[in-house]
Parts: sequence; C-alpha cells; structure tokens
Amino acid sequence: MTRLSTVNITCPCGNNFTVVYEASINTWLSSSLIEDFLNGKLYRYQCKKCGKVIQLVTKILINAPSGMLWISTDEDPETLRKIFKDRGIIDENGKAIDAMEERFIKLAEERKQTAPEDTKTATPAEIRKELEKIFKEQEKTPSKSSETFKEIQELLEKSKAHKKQKSQQPEDTHDRPPPPSARKEEEKESEQNTE
Repeated sequence: MTRLSTVNITCPCGNNFTVVYEASINTWLSSSLIEDFLNGKLYRYQCKKCGKVIQLVTKILINAPSGMLWISTDEDPETLRKIFKDRGIIDENGKAIDAMEERFIKLAEERKQTAPEDTKTATPAEIRKELEKIFKEQEKTPSKSSETFKEIQELLEKSKAHKKQKSQQPEDTHDRPPPPSARKEEEKESEQNTE
C-alpha cells in the first residue's frame, strides 16, 4: 500500500507550508506513481507566496514485486530509470509495469502449461477472463473455515436457546447449600449460642 506522510517545507522567501507526500510507493497497486516520479511530477511543491517550485528531498520506500528498496527523491532520473529497469519496475521503454497485470499473465502462462491442448491457443485476455471466472467461483464455494464458522454460530445459538430455556424454569432452591454469606451468619449465631 502506498503510504502518505506530511512534512513542513520552508521556502527561501520565508514562507512555511505543509505538504502531503508519498512516503512509500507500492508498485503492485500504484504503478502510475512510478511514472509520475520519473517524470518529475512527484515531490515538487510550489510556494503559494512567491511561486517558487521546491523539490522535497527525502528517502522513500519503493515496494516492488522484486522486493523493497529505498530511493532518494533527488536521485538523478537516469540512475532511477536504470535501477527501476533492473528491478523490473519499468520496462525497456521506461513505462511502469502493472504488477497486477503481470501476475495475471504469469498465472495464465502457468495454466497454459498444464491446460489441455485445445485451450493452449487462448490469448492472455481470454485466459485472464477465465481466471477471473475461477476466482469468482472460489469465492462462492464455502471454505472449511466458513463451514467451521457456521458450526460455531449454530452452537452459540443452541447455547443461547438453552440458557433462555433454563432461565424460564423455576429454580429449585431446596437441594442447594446456602450461599457463603448465609453460612457465615449461621456460624456467628452458633458461636454466640455456645458462649
């Protein structure tokens, strides 16, 4: 998940202002932020008093399919492109790779390898649709944990019904011993009688 943070910036004109910035970027969910970062659209803020554009210099965490890495926001763009390309965050053309789409394609390719011959010619889009259909079917199929949850709910309902039924029955107090407070009073009375 991309995490936002705030920081106070002081402009050379003396104006202080607070900005919200992306302290981390999850390329799985926000691949477009990588392109904005590379194109200089992120971490630059304009002073409302004098109009000067100030670059925020800080370290941010990039969470990519290949792992996490810290990058400084003032890093040279060419160095960033090389790092991002080496880590599989951008492609040869400098475009951010959509990790979720890549995941679907990988699943499709894995499925193609184990699929019957007549389905091996399907396009990635057709396979993606098929995978989405499978995921939806899995969501509808109750898992073992949901069955256990239903069993627990049924037991709780039975327990509540039993307690309710028991509370409606008249109590038979003849067979029970007196409560501890009553026993103490009886002991005090018997001590006084023996004196």
